[in-house]
Amino acid sequence: GRRDDRLYSAWLAGKLSLPLSSGFEFFGRAGVHHVWTSLLDPPVRIDGTGLMAGAGFEYNLNLVATRASIFVDYTLQRATTSASDGTPNTDEDMTLRTWTLGFTVGF
Repeated sequence: GRRDDRLYSAWLAGKLSLPLSSGFEFFGRAGVHHVWTSLLDPPVRIDGTGLMAGAGFEYNLNLVATRASIFVDYTLQRATTSASDGTPNTDEDMTLRTWTLGFTVGF
């Protein structure tokens, strides 16, 4: 049958930006995060909390009616996870790496 296992991540972080030139800026971010997944076969929930850090570049577009930017960033998340039902030998160190290319717009 079809498996529908999913991994979720939520984080709280601070961001520091350093303007460079011509609309470019470098940013760094650090904080804490929580990951969780619910496996269907066998049914068990796995949770973990850890630290995260990221860095990237952003280009602020010069638009008349709105603020907008294009950014690229790399984020690294590490956590130790375990099964919430107490299943033995389920502690795992997890590392999640993410590259993001994005667009922001503000009014």
